Amino acid sequence: MLFRSAGAGLRLDLDISLDEAYHGTTRQFEVDGEKLQIRLKPGMYDGQQIRIKGKGGKGKGNGPRGDIYGFVHLQKDPRFTVSHNDLHCMVNIDLYTALLGGKAMVDTLKGKIKINVGAGTENRKVLRLKNMGMPFYDEPGKFGDLYAKVNIELPQNLTPKEKELFMQLQELRLKNNQ
Repeated sequence: MLFRSAGAGLRLDLDISLDEAYHGTTRQFEVDGEKLQIRLKPGMYDGQQIRIKGKGGKGKGNGPRGDIYGFVHLQKDPRFTVSHNDLHCMVNIDLYTALLGGKAMVDTLKGKIKINVGAGTENRKVLRLKNMGMPFYDEPGKFGDLYAKVNIELPQNLTPKEKELFMQLQELRLKNNQ
């Protein structure tokens, strides 16, 4: 009687950056002297598991090879936090743009984009940028959203003339509120 048993399943930890999760990437590794390459599709998420059939440990007595079980670990990114397929970030705007409206630059995983900022935008307001988040795994063309929280930067090291103008604005505001 011939004894055959399947090979052992192997664990593979896959550390990927947020950019790699967004665009997709490849990883190369070696099992029992065989070089293997896998393609990780866009939209991979932290904790996701993938299975590579028949490429694990060798079986005994001509038994089939085991499988490889890959576990995705998404590295932290200083620019964004991830919530499912949505991304969250901060967007710094100056006081003048917050008061008067204008444009601001926002980092996305597609690159920097220019957005409109409405007059009177308050600090910590969250701006939603549709379809600028993470891609959905195995659903080409479907994306989460990017939520950019406004951080208003106050001017520093005011000149005497700037201080004078701010004081005039303050006086005008006080008169209008009486």
